[in-house]
Amino acid sequence: MDTRAAQAAGLRTRPLRDTLAAALATEEHREGVRPAGLSDDDEKALRAVL
Repeated sequence: MDTRAAQAAGLRTRPLRDTLAAALATEEHREGVRPAGLSDDDEKALRAVL
């Protein structure tokens, strides 16, 4: 994806690996129900397969 417009606006990009690691860390420490997306049980089943 072309990120030139985001960079021109001052946003920084980072490696996908870093983004995914941060998202996983957030999810592993999240408390309460996720407001959107997979249910916790569905996510756990999907992660077990992956």
